[in-house]
Amino acid sequence: MTQLNPYDPPRNATPDTYLAGKARRLLERRDEPITLLRFLGGQWRRHVLITVCFGVLYAIAWQIGNVYLAIGLASFWAGRIVRDIQWYRTLVFEWESTKELLDWKKIEQLAA
Repeated sequence: MTQLNPYDPPRNATPDTYLAGKARRLLERRDEPITLLRFLGGQWRRHVLITVCFGVLYAIAWQIGNVYLAIGLASFWAGRIVRDIQWYRTLVFEWESTKELLDWKKIEQLAA
């Protein structure tokens, strides 16, 4: 059977730049311990943007007199932060075992 299946998605001949970038970042951090502050440092823009958005919603809710909505938004924001910190703590704790499970040869090929 030499015919191509017309329902298969087209194959991309260009390398996946996102995957290559992720592989390069993994190789850079391979022998470095991941700390909570270093990991949060890479995510600070996202946290600032979300905090600003929640701040605007909080101010609007407070201005229209909906105190319960304002308290709910503040609680939701605080819960997000606690969840993210716990997630990062878990990643920091698990990094040593994750390093052993990763296929570093394949990551080096992807990074090239």
